[in-house]
Amino acid sequence: MNRHHVVRITSQGYQCLSSLPNRAEALQLLATKDCRIGAVIYRDGTTGKRYTHNESREMLKVAS
Repeated sequence: MNRHHVVRITSQGYQCLSSLPNRAEALQLLATKDCRIGAVIYRDGTTGKRYTHNESREMLKVAS
């Protein structure tokens, strides 16, 4: 089963914020996170591709 991840990137490394079963839930969670502490990205569990916070928010807008 592929998992979709919301990850925070800081100067101290990667921190997995959540691992979710589908893209929609991951994108919705990402939209609630801020980037003041570090970059928050989405990693697609199917392709492995990483999307920036802004790219992820745009995908959420298109899906809605």
